[in-house]
Amino acid sequence: MKLVFLAHTAMGGDFVVGSHQLAKVLARKGHQVIHIGAPLSIPHLSLLASKPFVRRRLKRWMRGGELIDGVTDVAPLTALPGRVAQYSAALAGAYSRHMLAGPLQGLAALGLDTADCVILDDPRFVGLATRKPGRTLIYRATDLYAQMHRDPDMVEIERIICARADVLVADRSLRRSAHPISPHRALLTMRNFLNCSGSAP
Repeated sequence: MKLVFLAHTAMGGDFVVGSHQLAKVLARKGHQVIHIGAPLSIPHLSLLASKPFVRRRLKRWMRGGELIDGVTDVAPLTALPGRVAQYSAALAGAYSRHMLAGPLQGLAALGLDTADCVILDDPRFVGLATRKPGRTLIYRATDLYAQMHRDPDMVEIERIICARADVLVADRSLRRSAHPISPHRALLTMRNFLNCSGSAP
C-alpha cells in the first residue's frame, strides 16, 4: 500500500515523535511510505543562519524529499505561517492547499493523489487531508490542540476532520478528555492501529 503521513514534525531532527516511528515500522512491513512534516514558510528563512535543522529541511525541499530509514520525508514550502493556519478552517485549508513539494513542484509531487491511505495528526493539514473524496483517511489525534494552542477555532477544524475520517486513533488520555472526537465514533488504540496496519495487504 502507499501510505502518506501528514504530520506536525519533520523527520531527522532532535524530536522523534509517533508518526516517525509508525512510518518506519510500516516501511519495514513493505509499504511505500511518504512522511510530510509541517511546512517551511517564508518566516523560517530568517532562521537559516541560526537553525541547522531549518537549513537541512530547506535542502530537503530543494531535493524534493529525503529517504530516511525507508521513508521518504518531504519538507514542503508554503507562504502562510503555521501559527496563522490554526485560526480558522478556511486559513488551515489555504495553508495546506498552497504548498510546493520542491522547486517548481506543486501538490501533485507530494504523492497524495495516488495514496491508498492518508494518516493525519496535524489538523492544519485539513485542506490536503480532505482534498480527495473516497480515499481512506485516518485521523491520529495526538494532543488537545485547542488547549495547546489556546485557540478554540481549532475545535471546529478537528470536527471537520473527524466527520470526514474513516478511522479515528487516540490514546487513552485523549479518549477520557474533552477532545472534539464524536463520542459515538469507534476509536482504535495505538496498539490496535499498528496491528491493523501491519495486516494490511
